[in-house]
Amino acid sequence: MMSMFHLKTSNFFFLLFFPLLIISCKNDNQNNRINKTLDEAGLNKVVIYQDKFNDKILDGSRYSFMNGQEILKRMDENFFLLTDKKIGEKKYRVSIYSFKSGESTSCIFENDKFLSKEVVDIKPMESKPYYIYYEILKRKYPQLMDWSKFPIPKDSLK
Repeated sequence: MMSMFHLKTSNFFFLLFFPLLIISCKNDNQNNRINKTLDEAGLNKVVIYQDKFNDKILDGSRYSFMNGQEILKRMDENFFLLTDKKIGEKKYRVSIYSFKSGESTSCIFENDKFLSKEVVDIKPMESKPYYIYYEILKRKYPQLMDWSKFPIPKDSLK
């Protein structure tokens, strides 16, 4: 009778902690993919703009996420955009984009093993992070150009 209670208790703990174990493994795999992409891009410690494409990713030892207001307060134009997308049954594409350099590094992983890297120069389109970058430049380098000729939409920095 006592062993039956022990078995039920251990089953309870197994059912309670097994999902946490799966989530932890998923986060470790994602963290490894992001770190490998940072290695391939030659980056060490980075700040990443948090948006809908990465809002479920937790901070890592080499990267942290900040919203637009936090990045503006920091006044550092060297922040990045990050996506980690599933592109097949066991394939992922991790991309990191720098507004400062205009360069995007994308890495493909299959079964969490690195397959390939692609680096492209991208001209950014108008978006919330684009306007945050623009506002930081405007504040840090007011003499760089006539900023009044290129206004920022009012709701872009909220």
